[in-house]
Amino acid sequence: TDERYTLGGRVFGRSGPWDINLDAGRQLGRHAGRDISAGFIAGDMGHTFKDLPWSPRLGLRAAWASGDDDPRDGDLGSFFPLFARGAQFTEAGVSGLANIVEFFPHVVVQPTPSVGLMAGVELLWRDT
Repeated sequence: TDERYTLGGRVFGRSGPWDINLDAGRQLGRHAGRDISAGFIAGDMGHTFKDLPWSPRLGLRAAWASGDDDPRDGDLGSFFPLFARGAQFTEAGVSGLANIVEFFPHVVVQPTPSVGLMAGVELLWRDT
């Protein structure tokens, strides 16, 4: 059997040129007689330069979702997203919110009000 409880929260907002969106969660429960203790934190924060052409926004997206540090200790430490979306970090969809550390510095520009372009470097590691 798999019985999981996920408690989470979100903080978001804007203050002048600064913005933040931060999510975090803790997962507890039991799976096949093993205790579950896992968590995640993910956020995107940035600064928008409204006075410059195309209003560039310099941002940093970062995320961590726990992994299991010892598969022999009887406890589960990997976060398991119950209703995961297909592409957690990029449209490529090569990773999800489990056993991962991500840093994604990026810049977004808006050549028109309805068009935005993003460029960045995504750095991914597996968390154990």
